Amino acid sequence: DHIGKFADRYGWDAIAEVGLGAIFIGVESKFAGDHGYDKRATHDAKEVFSRLHNMGIRTVGAWMCGWDFHHHGNIYEDLNYFVSLYPTYQQLTRVSPFPGTPLWEKLRQEGRVNEVPWEDVHFWSGAQENIALEPHETLNLTEYGYNLLYQTWGPSILRRMDVQLSGYAYCKKSSNPILRRHRAKFLRRQSAMIWSMLRGLDRHAPNGVVRRRTRKIDEKFRELIGPPTPVMRGLARAVDLLTTMYRAGEFFDPMNRNPKEEPFKKYIYDKKDTNSAIPYRTEMARPDWRTRMEMRQAELVYHALCKGLNSIRTVCLRGGDSDIDDYIIKHIDENMLGFGF
Repeated sequence: DHIGKFADRYGWDAIAEVGLGAIFIGVESKFAGDHGYDKRATHDAKEVFSRLHNMGIRTVGAWMCGWDFHHHGNIYEDLNYFVSLYPTYQQLTRVSPFPGTPLWEKLRQEGRVNEVPWEDVHFWSGAQENIALEPHETLNLTEYGYNLLYQTWGPSILRRMDVQLSGYAYCKKSSNPILRRHRAKFLRRQSAMIWSMLRGLDRHAPNGVVRRRTRKIDEKFRELIGPPTPVMRGLARAVDLLTTMYRAGEFFDPMNRNPKEEPFKKYIYDKKDTNSAIPYRTEMARPDWRTRMEMRQAELVYHALCKGLNSIRTVCLRGGDSDIDDYIIKHIDENMLGFGF
């Protein structure tokens, strides 16, 4: 099933009413509807993405390179179509047959499955023999697609803020009290939190087009919500400084030089605990000393930010917003400036 069928049955507002914040949409290809994919044949992807974004629902768009119908004459048309959908986040991969799936069985019978080690069975393995494209072409095209989205629309956090501001405007005008009172408040708070990143995004934008988009989204925020509070401006200056320091370090020691491996985590669920908001506890294997140092350094940065923002709120009494400022400082105190999808 897919979101288009749900909307046909219950209406688009029902998607926002249930509290959905982000949704994964397998676009797969502009031409997928012509090759047996029901959801692409019955619903226009552009309408689906547009409606969801208008309500403040973020999208994780998925596109795959290397279908049997892909060739040099249509692959860029397909990719540009996907970029035009304006996905908040994206997953671009190569078509890859996984053992046990119908695709794997079909390609194996056709002699089009390359043998790869088990540890390399993933979207980048190149296990499939394509009809019209070489393995290096599908790999380069997916990498090009990621860069094209970034160069066109900017980073995902910028797209997220744009979508959430649209959702705030939509919910404020809604006749539905759930959307008007509760969801609008939630989107307002989150947009204010993300606003603190605009200054850094403007400074480090990949090109003039994205920099202009950043400034237009700032204007959109001010028109819908109002001028930023002193706490927001203070956090923005801190984020700008931290990102500039990081970019300077990146020049001498690129992030992809030594890929970071996150420490192992284990989630223990307690079925008898009915009072806790989070029904599990997180256990982490003891990380190495370098990871522990990085975690401790991050804690100290958050602690300093929290004290600084509390001082700003105390000194700058004019122009504050208790709802927004409390929300921001609470998340900084919990080491949660960055949050997921």
